[in-house]
Amino acid sequence: MAGPRAGLVACRLNAGLPIPVFTGVSREVSQDDKALLRRQFFRALFGKAVEPLARNVEDRLEAIQRVAAESMKSAQGKPAPPPPAPGPAPAPPPPAWIRPPGAMAEESFLSVCQRSGHCVEACPVAAIQIARDVDAEHDGLPYIDPEIQACVLCEDLPCIASCPSGALSPVERAEVRMGRARFEFDICLRSEGDYCQACVDVCPIGEDAIALDDEDLILIQDGCVGCGMCVMECPTSPKAIVVEPPSAE
Repeated sequence: MAGPRAGLVACRLNAGLPIPVFTGVSREVSQDDKALLRRQFFRALFGKAVEPLARNVEDRLEAIQRVAAESMKSAQGKPAPPPPAPGPAPAPPPPAWIRPPGAMAEESFLSVCQRSGHCVEACPVAAIQIARDVDAEHDGLPYIDPEIQACVLCEDLPCIASCPSGALSPVERAEVRMGRARFEFDICLRSEGDYCQACVDVCPIGEDAIALDDEDLILIQDGCVGCGMCVMECPTSPKAIVVEPPSAE
């Protein structure tokens, strides 16, 4: 069987259609079978036209898959990248400022002090420091950190005499009120049975400011001026005694 009939049989086999039974010698093919032959022809022609494009797409997909596989393989065993660095920590709250002897109330002191630094220069033990790297309201103002160097409460209080603005006002030595000491028994060595009284021994005011009560416990008296000598001499860390400025009392 040759000619159109052979092509028709092949087309019907490919299309899953029944094969016709040919009789006689007629070579005529029905109109439906002619349409089937045309469709098979164009399908084969179209397949050959797009075959190079399909191969190109397939090659590209295989290349992408190879790159992805190699990347995953190289990433295995490597530590995960570190998390992004945290942002800057929030600024700490303002410290409890301990001002030099004779200082006005804090609100007035902030506006009256000229930030001249004369009191710093006048202090014989370098107890007075200048605030730096703080907010604009407090930058340049004098303060005392008793853990570094306490005020020794000089007889003539030269820091007050050197102040050009009046932010440090003349006051009697016993009437100075830079703050008031606060004692923490649980931190004190005495809570562990040690007989420590360094804070009592070093106080320039004496028993009017700090003393031992009837049970040998540290007692802060009304005469405390807040000089911080007790803080500086306290051997514990953190300190068993601290000075709170008037604004924090």
